[in-house]
Amino acid sequence: MSAQPALEPSTRDTPARQSKKWFVPRFIAEEILLLKKLRLKGYIKERGPWVFFGIFMFYLVRDATLYIIVPYLVLTGVISCPGPAS
Repeated sequence: MSAQPALEPSTRDTPARQSKKWFVPRFIAEEILLLKKLRLKGYIKERGPWVFFGIFMFYLVRDATLYIIVPYLVLTGVISCPGPAS
């Protein structure tokens, strides 16, 4: 395994960007910095198939929720959808 490069905070951060940093978990911020440093090809080479697995799982859960679970709950009556306002 290769050693991870040192992750330095960007000196170009504006006050607006710094105020939004508390929204992002630390591990995601570190991955974003690594992606910016290594670019996409180097990042995939560094992280391997876990990058694709993470992206696949994110979309699997998101799409299953949006296109399968929510419509099922609406059709069974667990969630009610109000009709148009009269």
